[in-house]
Amino acid sequence: MVQKLELKNSERDYFNLKGLKLLANVSEVQTRYRLDLNVVATDTNFDTGPKTGQNSEPIRLLIVSEGDLLAEINKEEETFALRLDEALVKTGRGEKTAGPPCGPSTAFPISSKTPR
Repeated sequence: MVQKLELKNSERDYFNLKGLKLLANVSEVQTRYRLDLNVVATDTNFDTGPKTGQNSEPIRLLIVSEGDLLAEINKEEETFALRLDEALVKTGRGEKTAGPPCGPSTAFPISSKTPR
């Protein structure tokens, strides 16, 4: 299915996926969609006149169901948690083998006497 949606008036037009009616019924499996977004913009340069520019390649978005999105986020969080655990283990080993940094600083000794 190919649909073209044009946004001409910046005052009233905005991009909304609900208008494309991609959401499946509760009893159906949600289909994944690829959205190719081509953006054309016109500036308001009063000196040289308005110029129009367009992105060289379309911006590709994958539209998935909320459940699929949450599953992907969960996978990513698990990967981050494993990497954090590995880093903590390496940090713990590094401290044991290297020993304490340099001990307390003696450059500015702390005195219990208060200056008068």
